[in-house]
Amino acid sequence: MSIKVLTFKVRGLGSCLKWNAIMKLIAKEEPNLIFLQETKLQSVDDKIYGAMWGDAFEEWRQVPAVGALGGIQCFWELGSLQVIDWMGGKKFLYIQGRWCGGSEVINIVNAYSPGSINEMILWEELVKLKKRVRSGMSCVLGDFNVIRKNEEGKGRCESQLWSREIQNSIVLSII
Repeated sequence: MSIKVLTFKVRGLGSCLKWNAIMKLIAKEEPNLIFLQETKLQSVDDKIYGAMWGDAFEEWRQVPAVGALGGIQCFWELGSLQVIDWMGGKKFLYIQGRWCGGSEVINIVNAYSPGSINEMILWEELVKLKKRVRSGMSCVLGDFNVIRKNEEGKGRCESQLWSREIQNSIVLSII
């Protein structure tokens, strides 16, 4: 079974216009698994979820926003992912499961960092999570709001530029 993943920083899901735009993208791309960052939603229940997405995706998990910051959602087609475990951190959503029809365990992390000096907290949480996860393939995706190269940072301050040492240590720690 091939799996198609869509990840999108939505910058708020407070309007029907945004929901409709995302549903058009979903209809066009036909993903099995969708990851959203920066939903800015403090709570979502089945009723709100149904109003936003209808019956297109019957299974989902979320990490609520704190005030107007953050908010992460992941949802998928019924029958495409068998969830074994899941956990929400302050800035990430972790799901361990199996693609239906397969036996390989997959560990998926949907992360969102607002790009402040506290972003290292996210990486520390992800390193701890990686130590806990002992089996299966891993995929870390999301919106990290970082500048890895000078040419990416037009108009940004130097403190937002990651050093090569930090990049390497984070990548090696997570892998």
